[in-house]
Amino acid sequence: MKKILLLLVLISASCISVLSQTYYYKHIEDVDDNGVKTKKSGGIYITFTKSSCYESDENGYQSGISDIYHYKETKDNLFVYSHDALEKEAEIDRMYAKSGVIGVNVLTMGAWLDGMGKLRYQYFYLSTDFSRLNHCVEKNITEVYIKSDPPKKKEDEPVHFY
Repeated sequence: MKKILLLLVLISASCISVLSQTYYYKHIEDVDDNGVKTKKSGGIYITFTKSSCYESDENGYQSGISDIYHYKETKDNLFVYSHDALEKEAEIDRMYAKSGVIGVNVLTMGAWLDGMGKLRYQYFYLSTDFSRLNHCVEKNITEVYIKSDPPKKKEDEPVHFY
């Protein structure tokens, strides 16, 4: 009986780990619409589920009010994930509703509208082997990331920030 229970626990744990996968991506450069490249540093963790992805911590927990990008299609050997402004606005409104604040967050909505008053979309373009990630954050800037080992923590680095 104990062996069966242990087997069920192991199978469940392996299924859960398959449901999502987290990778670290190093930010190497930004490219504008003229092809001008600017070197960058830092990086992000991205967690992928069956139908979406989002910025997370190293354990796969969503960080703050990070955007959720939904899988749209596979095009030219790239996975395409998109996020739209209406979705973000609804997410922020839910957060305000929980906190007791009423009303639309006008500043956020303004940040998600382009100069013509049209809704902007953000995209993740991901190579099918998950090695490269392009994050199109504005109509004229693409952030370029490569899959990498996460930075090592220094031994003298405090565990908690006070």
